[in-house]
Amino acid sequence: MISAAKTAPKQQPTRARGRPFQPGCSGNPAGRRKGARNRATVLLEAISDADLGAIVAKMVEKAKAGDLGAAKVILDRLAPPPKSRAVPIELPAIGRWDGADAVLSAYREILAAVDNGDASPEESLQLVALIEAQRAAVKELRPEAMHPEPTPEQLAERKRIDEKIAKKFKPLWED
Repeated sequence: MISAAKTAPKQQPTRARGRPFQPGCSGNPAGRRKGARNRATVLLEAISDADLGAIVAKMVEKAKAGDLGAAKVILDRLAPPPKSRAVPIELPAIGRWDGADAVLSAYREILAAVDNGDASPEESLQLVALIEAQRAAVKELRPEAMHPEPTPEQLAERKRIDEKIAKKFKPLWED
């Protein structure tokens, strides 16, 4: 007589899907050998200068024949898109006591530069972000600095604070 235990199919141990290894143990516990290089680096080093010249000549030939992929590779390497440039704009200094008038004046200068073609709209947005960050820093350090007309008492207090600070070190926001 055959028992039921002998006829039942054997079940294999189940593993969690997506995690074939125990946490902390990879398939290669020793890791990558020291000094091992990437396959692409090894292949690139195997190309001689003569071979490289032939490859470049072939790419140029294909680009001249109308292969847009070859032309794109060549142009991407020879003339990459510009990252950024210096924008020739004279902006007013935004100091501790200049207030909102200096910020508005800076915005006017930026808009004039865009209008004259000295700056692109994207560049102007970056400049506005810089001005806004400086304005926020001034406002954080001196909340009263954003009010356009201080009272005489505030002016006297500011002058006293300025003199006290000037004795200790040269302020960063002045040239």
